[in-house]
Amino acid sequence: MKSWTSKRTSVWRRLRWPAAVTVLAATVVCMGSWIAVEHAAEQRLFDDAYRTPRCRVALVLGTAPTVADGHTNLYFRTRVQATAALWKAGRIQKVLVSGDNSRKDYDEPSAMRDALIAEGVPADSIVRDYAGFDTYDSMVRARDIWGLDSVIVVSQPFHCKRAITIGLSLGQTCFGFSAPLPWGKPTFWATVREAGARVKMVWDLWTNPEPHFRGPREVI
Repeated sequence: MKSWTSKRTSVWRRLRWPAAVTVLAATVVCMGSWIAVEHAAEQRLFDDAYRTPRCRVALVLGTAPTVADGHTNLYFRTRVQATAALWKAGRIQKVLVSGDNSRKDYDEPSAMRDALIAEGVPADSIVRDYAGFDTYDSMVRARDIWGLDSVIVVSQPFHCKRAITIGLSLGQTCFGFSAPLPWGKPTFWATVREAGARVKMVWDLWTNPEPHFRGPREVI
């Protein structure tokens, strides 16, 4: 027993410093990416449609219309309502809805389009991007496929800030319009998820990967 305890203690002593360094490095990267996004998006995020800079196209980042139990996804509903508010305020001329359509039975862009039409946005002013599989892909495709060098991103505040940071890094003129948070502030798990997403953002901007699907150029 003493021999086993001694071996275990010895292993821990050898590993504790590498483990501590790893945890510290992960913390620094996480905090650094969070601060970088907050700094980049400073004064570029708006919540009043009439005070938002005019831009020809609004890019609405995709999410599912319903949650797992079948109820309405409030993130989806508030993004649609925010986009309709921009349209009614005369701040935009076109809407690019970018989301996931990787399966025949899952189509975020079409769901957003239908909801926007129901809110009074003309159908011929809405363009669907079926390959916005994540925020990075949506922003790269907005620039490279849809020819947008200037865009207003519509999503919840924390998501807008990350998209703005990506857009600025890609050389776009980028602002954000905040859809309200359903519960007034981010939940704990939403914050944890966003922290991980911002670390992934840094990796994507550093490695500059191709979008999952590029496709032909279709200028709006």
